[in-house]
Amino acid sequence: MDHNKIISSIAKEVLSPLGLKRQGKRFWYDDHGWFAIVVEFQPGSSDKGSYLNVGISFMFYENAFWTFDLGYREGSFVSAKSEDQFTGAFRRMVDAAARSVIRYRELAASPVELSDAITKPLTHPGDWGHYHAGILAGLAGRIEDARFHLSLLAQVPCTYAWEHGRRIRCLELLQRLDAPERFRESLLGIVMRCRAARLPAVDSNLTQLP
Repeated sequence: MDHNKIISSIAKEVLSPLGLKRQGKRFWYDDHGWFAIVVEFQPGSSDKGSYLNVGISFMFYENAFWTFDLGYREGSFVSAKSEDQFTGAFRRMVDAAARSVIRYRELAASPVELSDAITKPLTHPGDWGHYHAGILAGLAGRIEDARFHLSLLAQVPCTYAWEHGRRIRCLELLQRLDAPERFRESLLGIVMRCRAARLPAVDSNLTQLP
């Protein structure tokens, strides 16, 4: 049994009609310009089969790898024990992924609701969620909320180079919060650079901010 072939076939059958594109063997993305809804059929460490990871990956920071900024693991590992068993179980997994994609699309239609969804589980001032929640609040015109999240993160002690880089970015965005056009212009540049790092081609039609 070639379980990878089953994964590719069923994922394409279900996710392609929704507009998702495949990147690599087990990763799919739903491109919305300033964010993507990402679906990963993660292999197990020692057993054939798949985990399901679904979430939103924002284009608000320039890195070449995809992140799960909201959402992640859904359900449990599906082991590939036989062709019939895995085909049925994996199809249910992909159907669940499709439902999650639609749910995240509906949530992302409102930056306010999206910011609130990120804020609820935050437990530490150094959580990346404060960065994304701050930006979304800024886009939604909730300046004080944006200032709170970005300021909180900027005050976290830095040890690693990426933490210093994140602090600098927070301070830069804080300076632009009172000038909405400058804030959006700066953020649009970040989005375009992030897209250039993650995607094979940059579609300028997809870089509009909400």
